[in-house]
Amino acid sequence: MNTVSKPTQLLLIDDHAIIGEAVTHLFLKNDNFNFLGCFTDTSSVRDFLKITNVDIILLDISLPGESGIEFCKWIKQAYTDIKILFFSMHFDELVIGRAIKYGGDGYVTKNEKFEVILMAIKTILNGGYFYSNEIEQILLKRVKHPKNSDVPSLTDREKEVLTLLADGYSSKEIGNMIYLSNKTVDFHRSNLLLKFDAKNVVEVTSEAIRLGIID
Repeated sequence: MNTVSKPTQLLLIDDHAIIGEAVTHLFLKNDNFNFLGCFTDTSSVRDFLKITNVDIILLDISLPGESGIEFCKWIKQAYTDIKILFFSMHFDELVIGRAIKYGGDGYVTKNEKFEVILMAIKTILNGGYFYSNEIEQILLKRVKHPKNSDVPSLTDREKEVLTLLADGYSSKEIGNMIYLSNKTVDFHRSNLLLKFDAKNVVEVTSEAIRLGIID
């Protein structure tokens, strides 16, 4: 007797509207998946998981409020059977390392074709781990150069925002000083918290001073 396999229960967490719509469209066209929806943050997902079975979550890292990495840590404690495939534009080796450390079953960038995402999902659901070529190269570099592995890679703008945050300026004040919107400053602020694995600006500043990134 032939048995029909059930579609994979999958949801997406990504706060970028264009990406969310594109990925949603691709999965809705694929009969191998029961696409459960696209969420823009993690807060509503917690309640959703209480009433819905999920096999795998396609998870961005930079999200409003709780980061994808923090959410992954919670998922792996609360729902041990759910698989996590990180889906992000973060190329910082420390961020990638934490994503794996805290339970990520795979990591693909948003540069990848849909076929690569499908391959990643198949590998993960079969008990394996999957990292796209770009991520493998970054992880290899981390292994080859461990001495530099605890220093975050910052953009010039992130260094500028970091210096001003360390000087005690608010996001609004920083925005006025360097001609950025509050939303953009908050985006850089969130990335700094993520890259330094910090809960607040004080922790970011302390770690940046310890590493010699700022005075």
